[in-house]
Amino acid sequence: MKRPSPLPFLLPNLIGFLVFTLVPVVVSLVASFTNWNLERPGETSPIVLGNYRELMGDEKFWLSFLNTAYMMLGIP
Repeated sequence: MKRPSPLPFLLPNLIGFLVFTLVPVVVSLVASFTNWNLERPGETSPIVLGNYRELMGDEKFWLSFLNTAYMMLGIP
């Protein structure tokens, strides 16, 4: 007796994962390496690590990072 394929059962979950998780993560990662401005969508150019250099020098980022680390590691 031939067993039925599990693909029809897995396909809805796979499509949901791709649409709602994988695609937004990839788009965010690609956008983080550009100077994408939502007000002027045609004026996008790559700046490679410029956004990350600016982020590492921002005091508010480090305060938010430490608060998040405390909440995730300290409270549970």
